[in-house]
Amino acid sequence: STVLSSAHHAAVASIRPEGMTIGTTAAMNPAATSSTATSTPAVVLFLCAAFRTVRNVSRVFYKNLSSSLFLFAVLPMFLNSAGFLKKGKSVRGNPINSIKTQDFLEARPYWDQSKIPTQMYSIDKPFIGKVVSNKSAANSKNGDGAIHITINHGGKFPFWEGQSLGIIPPPSTTQQQQQQQPQIYPITSSRYGDSKNGKTLSICVTEPSLLHNAAATTPGSAIALTGPYGTTAALLPESDPTADYIMVGDSASYRGFVRRLFTENTRISYAYEGLAWLFPVYYAGPAALSVPSSVPSSYEDEFRAVADDFPETFRLSCDGGVSVVEMMREHVGDIFDRLEKGAHIFFRGLDEDIMSRVLDLFRCVCEDKGVDYASWKQGLINKKQWHE
Repeated sequence: STVLSSAHHAAVASIRPEGMTIGTTAAMNPAATSSTATSTPAVVLFLCAAFRTVRNVSRVFYKNLSSSLFLFAVLPMFLNSAGFLKKGKSVRGNPINSIKTQDFLEARPYWDQSKIPTQMYSIDKPFIGKVVSNKSAANSKNGDGAIHITINHGGKFPFWEGQSLGIIPPPSTTQQQQQQQPQIYPITSSRYGDSKNGKTLSICVTEPSLLHNAAATTPGSAIALTGPYGTTAALLPESDPTADYIMVGDSASYRGFVRRLFTENTRISYAYEGLAWLFPVYYAGPAALSVPSSVPSSYEDEFRAVADDFPETFRLSCDGGVSVVEMMREHVGDIFDRLEKGAHIFFRGLDEDIMSRVLDLFRCVCEDKGVDYASWKQGLINKKQWHE
């Protein structure tokens, strides 16, 4: 018995961990021994794995530096093609290569026009805004008497570029008992307003009924609005950022388009790569047949600044002494070709005589090319390229 006991103790001593004696807790508790034995290797393995990971990442950046530089070169190109970056410079002359930020009034996606706001306010229930300011909208050389009125709506009169609104003039003494019909004006600002906070809108006014009515135009005065008016046919079709836009007529009607495309940090402004081509006429009444296309022209200074800063994507055909019809005659072949390739053409504020003469230009081009004019025009209407 003594011999067997000695042999047993010798065998146990040969296999126990160094420093452990018979009778300790570890020897009496196999689970504790197993936990201690396995926890140490686990920590070592984790540290080794972390080291290997750091080493492999370092190899990627240092041994494949050219690949990393290639990635950083391609990333901006990808963002630009996706409409996140804008090439060129702003009207303020500053380079633009940053992610857009002005999008709190955008649809999702920004080109979706299924939820356009329209006819939210009527004669019976108009919106009451407040005049913020009024200033001359005329080219200083022309003095055409137009004024640019900015109205605060507090974000409660939503609209999109291309839409119009109605103004209910304050009644005169003899009209107190009569319901006033609204006078319709194109909205000249973008949906963000000239303040870019989404709480103002602007219009351009020439009618004597408002020009000489201090109650309607004095800053601080209340003003009754109806609308907005205009369906998708009045809007920029923004789903294709490479499409050309040919804009003919009342320059005030297109100011919102130009601001949205070029002077504001909107999604379309970063994505747009087509040509926006403006043939402006300010006063498009009977006298416009003999008035040069640049005399008078509201916001002409703004348009020329955009043309200077964006020569590849904005063109202003406005030359003193040349009527808008003659200006279009000079370029009608180019316009026709662009329409054949998917361009959109807009007509705003033209009277019947001028519109007839413009259409005659397209008839002549169709005859020269052996194309049936009626079918050609109807085709553009069906494809929603003709906005009249």
